[in-house]
Amino acid sequence: ALWDRLDALPRAMQWAVYAMFGLILFLIWSSFVEPQRVAWSQQADEMVSNVKELREFDATTLSDRAINTVAITIGPVESPGSAKDGSQRMQEQIIDILERNNATVNDVSVRSGNRMRAGTLPKNVRNKRVMTKDGDVSFEAVAEDVTKIIAEIESSPSIERITQVRMVKGSAARSLNVTLKLEAWVIAE
Repeated sequence: ALWDRLDALPRAMQWAVYAMFGLILFLIWSSFVEPQRVAWSQQADEMVSNVKELREFDATTLSDRAINTVAITIGPVESPGSAKDGSQRMQEQIIDILERNNATVNDVSVRSGNRMRAGTLPKNVRNKRVMTKDGDVSFEAVAEDVTKIIAEIESSPSIERITQVRMVKGSAARSLNVTLKLEAWVIAE
């Protein structure tokens, strides 16, 4: 019935109806089908490039220069010291850093922490019992010196990490009261 009506129309009108159907199909394709195809194509291209990158990567191709850059950035890796020396060395280094930077030392205390899991330890100390030493440091310093002091403490070989930093306005105009929580690793005897 629909085809008979279409055949009854003049030739120009038939072409206009065909063009209208073609335009509707094109609009549906360009609005719904093509964007989905482009998205899938981009995802597939990204997956292919990731696979190529993984296949081409070879750990032995790292240049000596890249390895040296990483080693310099990380710094030397040292084995933890003994427990009896660790607390004293940690306190001495912290006090030395604070005094060199003209900070007023309020408190430096070190206490025993927890035993570390074997899986987190480097191979050279896996057969030893490694403990953490937790430290609390409180000092007052000029605001400009505080970041320098924290950086020196963090890069100190006897301190593994700073776990907490708290700063409040100090008693002098440009000073800050700083409280740090530190962690060091030591080998229990």
